[in-house]
Amino acid sequence: MGSGTVIPKPGLGNSEYAPDWNVIAPGKPIQMKLPAGYKPTGLGLEFRVPDLNRDGLTGDNTGGETLS
Repeated sequence: MGSGTVIPKPGLGNSEYAPDWNVIAPGKPIQMKLPAGYKPTGLGLEFRVPDLNRDGLTGDNTGGETLS
């Protein structure tokens, strides 16, 4: 079980591209337990997609990678 406000803890992720991130894929789901009464307005989720074709576009408003 994790604790704190960031999952995964810095440096303890399972991504082969960046140690501060986890992989979410078929067969590798995530589960987060939120405390009772938690307001979802305070929740932020951030997803990253590696630049596998190495074109320098990261998807951050540059028209880069697309999830389908």
